[in-house]
Amino acid sequence: MKKLLSILLLFACVNSVKSQIADPTSMTLGTLIRNFIFPIETYTEIKGTPYFLDSSFNSSVIYLKDGKRYSCDKMRIDLFANKIHFLDNNKVELVVDDNVVERVVFFRQGVDTIAGFGFSCNYPVIGKNTAQTYYLEENYGKARVLVYLSKEVTYSKMVTGLFPEKYFLEKKEYFIYNENRLRMERLRKNKEFVLDILRDKQTEVSKFISDNNLKCKSVADIIKVFEYYNTLK
Repeated sequence: MKKLLSILLLFACVNSVKSQIADPTSMTLGTLIRNFIFPIETYTEIKGTPYFLDSSFNSSVIYLKDGKRYSCDKMRIDLFANKIHFLDNNKVELVVDDNVVERVVFFRQGVDTIAGFGFSCNYPVIGKNTAQTYYLEENYGKARVLVYLSKEVTYSKMVTGLFPEKYFLEKKEYFIYNENRLRMERLRKNKEFVLDILRDKQTEVSKFISDNNLKCKSVADIIKVFEYYNTLK
């Protein structure tokens, strides 16, 4: 998450980007992202939050499947339902419909920095995950390390005389995607797996791994290899 170089470059010119794209809250929402309204689940009986990071709304840029881009000042992603929410000008919380958004980048302002997190969908079906499943991008490019972040409801241990409490538990699963081969797989931490996924540039990638003494036993190592692969022509 901290190594999204392409996204960090985008943050440096976020004001410029926002000046070039439209604000969906100022237009006819139904014609833009076919959002829908329904009673938003507040999860009041469950401890914790179903949302990414926390329950706050963040500035974001959304990329639609038709190629259009829009900025939104109040947006968040529900990891329990795998849905994107945002506030309109009347502070009504809306849910983005399926088959509309391809990617969203959330911006989080720190003390003296801006952090950003990209979520994208439209990947091949794998396991129970569909083309509408949003993944957190560890890097961006033709070859990507993706994280499926989800939240599930679990119960605290039973204590005599007390009812067990419900709370949200975050789960994390790693996947890889190579756009050049339209291949989506669960990530495996070994050199042979990485070379097979990036086989169209296997000679160059193998040399990079050797020159940099990478074992490919960690997600960080694999991200480095993928970032190098994405620079190759």
